[in-house]
Amino acid sequence: MTVMPIILLAAASLSDEDAMVRQTCRVLEAAYTAAIESSVPAYPRNIVQSRRTIDLKDFHAEYKAALPLHPAEFDELVSRQGLFAVEAYRPLCVPASVPTVLKDAEGHVQHSSFTSPIFSSDGSIAVTEVSFREEAGGFGYGMFCIARRSSASWSAKCTGSWVT
Repeated sequence: MTVMPIILLAAASLSDEDAMVRQTCRVLEAAYTAAIESSVPAYPRNIVQSRRTIDLKDFHAEYKAALPLHPAEFDELVSRQGLFAVEAYRPLCVPASVPTVLKDAEGHVQHSSFTSPIFSSDGSIAVTEVSFREEAGGFGYGMFCIARRSSASWSAKCTGSWVT
């Protein structure tokens, strides 16, 4: 198994690589928190590599229209997705919250994966997919999350998606 460090060179609006890594980790934490509908910040303990990258240009028109993104915001993210495409992405974050073990309704432990986040040129919007799979290899589901930065914090909204 290859562990891919977070290396995102395309964020011109952030001053250094360390700041970009911190922002990436905060986006993933906000996305995970929203995906599991937690009222407090959350981050998964069991993270595996994503199985694919996100491809915004292939989103169906109806799905895209239902997202809380202005068409110009979506188009900009599409234009930048190649800059952030990382195969077999697995973040190496130190979360601000205590990592949690997620279990489904039947008590099966789940692992999570993230696609590498795509950031807007001004660094105020990021999108990622968060996926959940039973560790035993069965059921899985995914959430497409849109994170927005306000001041120093990120918040996200998620909708049903594909499994990464």
